[in-house]
Amino acid sequence: MQVLNFPTDNFDRQATFRFAFKGFRGVSTRTGYLFFADDVNKIYVMQKSACLKSQYSDAEIAELDRLNNSTPIATGDVVEVNGKQYTVKINGDYSDAGFLIPM
Repeated sequence: MQVLNFPTDNFDRQATFRFAFKGFRGVSTRTGYLFFADDVNKIYVMQKSACLKSQYSDAEIAELDRLNNSTPIATGDVVEVNGKQYTVKINGDYSDAGFLIPM
C-alpha cells in the first residue's frame, strides 16, 4: 500500500506520484498529485502538466528518478492518505484523472 500526501504548494516535489490507466494504446502512466475539493468532500487524482526545460535542478532530477523507480497506482489499488485508507479509481488520461473512494 502506498502512502500519498497532499502537496504543500506548487513546488512540492515529494507529493507527486505515478498512476497507470488503460488507453487505446494499452497501459500508460502519468504523473499526478492529490487535490481535495471542499464543496463535494472528495479527493481527486489530478494529472501534473508536462514542462520542458533546458536545464533541470538537482531536486527536479531527484523527483524524476524517484517517480521512474516507483510503482504507479492503478484502479483498485488501496492507498493511505492522512492515516485513512482509500480505493483508487482512475478514469483515464484527463486533467482530473481519477478520485479516491473511502473504505
